[in-house]
Order: sequence, then C-alpha cells, then structure tokens
Amino acid sequence: MTVTRENIAQTPDLPDALSDVLTSIRFIGGNMEAYSSDLSAMTVFDSAERSLLIVRSGSVLLHCDAFGQQPAKLERGDVALLASGSAFAVSYPPLSPEAGTSKAKPAFGDCVWLRGTFHIDERLSYRLLACLPKVIILRQITDGAMDWLETASRFALQEIETREPGGAIMISRIVELLLIRVLRLWAQEPDARASWLSGASDPAISRALSAMHAQPARAWTVSELARAAGMSRSVFAGRFATLVGEPPLRYLIGLRLDKAAEMLQRTTRRISEVAEAAGYNSEAAFSRAFKLRYGTSPSQWRRQ
Repeated sequence: MTVTRENIAQTPDLPDALSDVLTSIRFIGGNMEAYSSDLSAMTVFDSAERSLLIVRSGSVLLHCDAFGQQPAKLERGDVALLASGSAFAVSYPPLSPEAGTSKAKPAFGDCVWLRGTFHIDERLSYRLLACLPKVIILRQITDGAMDWLETASRFALQEIETREPGGAIMISRIVELLLIRVLRLWAQEPDARASWLSGASDPAISRALSAMHAQPARAWTVSELARAAGMSRSVFAGRFATLVGEPPLRYLIGLRLDKAAEMLQRTTRRISEVAEAAGYNSEAAFSRAFKLRYGTSPSQWRRQ
C-alpha cells in the first residue's frame, strides 16, 4: 500500500511515551543542593536516593561501582544521571579516594556542582529503569541544550541561596525539568541502548508509541501502527524493532501488563476487570503473562 497524506492516521494531542511513563511511576523531583571545591574532602552519598549531578564550574571526580577503581572526571557543562540509586562519591582533582570522607555542607567556590534528587514508584519503575544504564554521563552539552541547562541550574542555585517562600516546590519542579531534558538528550546519543525512550525521540516511531500509550487495550495491528507513524508496514516494523529493541506488538504486550500492574496497585478493580482493561479476554491468559513479566501472580502483586 502506498502511504499518502490522506491515509496517515492522525494522532493529535496524544500523551507521548515519556510523559506517560513518568506519570505512571509518579516521578517527583526532590531536593537540590550546591557544593564547592572549598571543601577539602570527598563528599559521600551512601543513601539510595536517585541523583542528578550538574557541574557549573571547574571539575570533579565521580566515584561509583559502575566505573570500578577509576573515577570519571566531570567538567563544566557535564551532567551525570545516577538513576539506580546506588551509593557514589564526589571528590576534587587531585584528591584521591584515600583522602578521607566527609558529609559536606553547601558552599560556593571555584568549582560548583549541583546535586538534585528525585523519587519514583519503585514497584512500577521497570519500564524506565530497564532502558537506563547505572550511570549516564552527558559531556559538555552545547548549543541550545547547554543554554537551557545553564538557565535552569542558575534558577535552582538562586533558590538554594535565597530560600524564599515556595523555594522547595520551585526546586522540585526544576529537578523534574532537568531530568526530562537529560533523558531526551541521552536518548539521542549514538551509544544509547535501543529502548522505547530511543523510539520516543524519533518523530515517526513516537507517533506509534503515543497511539499505543493512549489506547493500550485496543487490538492494534502493525498496519494500523504503521499508518499512525506515516510509514509502510515493512519499513515501520523494521525501524521500530531497531530503535525500540523489540517488535511493535511485543512492546504493546509489555505496555498492557505495566498498565495492569498500575491498576492493581492503585485501584480496587477485580482482576478480571483489570485483565479486560489491559486487552485480555481471558483472566487466565492475563495471569500467565503477568507472572512471566513480574515474577508473581496479579493477586500476590496486589497484596505486596
């Protein structure tokens, strides 16, 4: 079939995949603090808080298990996302890990870096965390992205310094904006792993993803999704699998199960109703598929 403007399915005002996932996992920005090289010792973060680091000036060394014994050097304009919540530490060249540790207090000096925290629903975070490495580093972001990052981090720094009324919620929202921007930029990197996030960065594939996220229970066919993307069936199927890492209908199955997990956790609907809402005609088939993805039955999931 020849794809023309007339037979391309229109998907206006649909929720994009990233917005839908972040809403489902109740992504919320937390606190943000500023640190400086005026501090002589290593700053250790041993909590399980998920973190975003932004270097505004100077350079720092990031120590974490993902790098082994060799820390990663971050310079002005570099951003690091530690989405796994693993412990990490930050020091200043030429300090080494043996230089001692300290819980640093916010300060300001030649080297200034920000650390923001964010929270997600642990049980429903599979779709996001599965596509992210333990640490993402974006180096010296340039052009408009750098200007945007600079402006947002400057606003955050002002709120940290002034502590005016409403500052906490301002900082929380800035952290959310920064994280979304970082996820967008990373998804466009050449070494980003194939995932729904990479697919969401592609204009055509993102339309198909938006259609599925808007109506996960619909009995979508590959041809219908291809029309939503404005592509031929064969080209769409190949491009979707390359960018997302799995065929369209397999992605749809996973999406339905994730939506079902959310319903089980947040509503009192019967399992049969959840199964139907997720696009399953059989509760037994739904239960088998759910256990295969989550390692437990729907009823056990709800009780946890």
